[in-house]
Amino acid sequence: MQFKKIIAFGKGSHIISLPKRWVERNKLMKGDLLVMEDLGHALSLSVRRYSPEEKTTEKRINIDKRSIEAINSEIVTEYLNNTHTMIFVGKEINDKSKDIKKIIMNLAGLEILEQTSTRMVAIDLINPIDISIPNLIRRIDTIIRGMMSDSMQILDGKNTYDSIMERDSDINRLYFLGCRIIRLASKTPSLQKEFGLDVWELYNLKSLLRYLEELADKQKRIARYLSRINFDRGSSSIIKDIYKGLSKHYIECMTAYYKNDKAAALSFEIGNKTRSSQAFSLIKHIPERPKQENPQYITRIIENMEGTKDCIKNIWRAELERD
Repeated sequence: MQFKKIIAFGKGSHIISLPKRWVERNKLMKGDLLVMEDLGHALSLSVRRYSPEEKTTEKRINIDKRSIEAINSEIVTEYLNNTHTMIFVGKEINDKSKDIKKIIMNLAGLEILEQTSTRMVAIDLINPIDISIPNLIRRIDTIIRGMMSDSMQILDGKNTYDSIMERDSDINRLYFLGCRIIRLASKTPSLQKEFGLDVWELYNLKSLLRYLEELADKQKRIARYLSRINFDRGSSSIIKDIYKGLSKHYIECMTAYYKNDKAAALSFEIGNKTRSSQAFSLIKHIPERPKQENPQYITRIIENMEGTKDCIKNIWRAELERD
């Protein structure tokens, strides 16, 4: 708490100075407008509402003599840094435009505004205020549940791998969008006010997004290796039982997160080690596979199931760390 003296100014006005740290944190300058609200016994001062017009950053990207991988990395970096306008220049625009457009299509909100033989302009059309981070998380959660369900169907002989790959791309797009908005909000107090989130809550949501994206990657890899092995009925049943257990724990985990149920999260944390060892002890009952059937695929499946378990554990811990 700070105390400020009232200073007389002119004949009928009085002024007080604003705390320097508050001014710097809110990036205020001379001439900026503040919102003042008379609460009777108190006077509330706040920064004005966030405006998307504040996003005016621009980046010029030269694509000549550069690999698509390098260009992709720079585009994604600028996207996450909330660059509003990306201007691609170079003599190789025509040769690389198809690949650049494919990259841009995988980043929500970016659109090609202009293209010539030596120049291409992409702009950000998203208003951050219109994006709900909790809703993004629910969408990602719904997609992951479908991926886990469809991965189990591979064990029944159904070809769902291509569909799972497409949904993983959808999750990547939502993940990048969420990270982008959270990064902007963490540096913009007016946007934090719009979302009703403080810096710690934004950090918690960013962690949750990362765990969900990692978990989705595990499901994609599990589906990939499941589609490459012809399991006998017994082995298929063992794998399915383990996977069903993981899926059940994941759904319980997300349900507790939505309810902010710390008691459930703490209970899971305490019993997690015993529950996991019981589930994965079933692995030893899978018979040796012939060499020509690439037994390393089974190892990869187990590794990614273990990774899934770790991601679920991290989500539980994210729940415990919430305010």
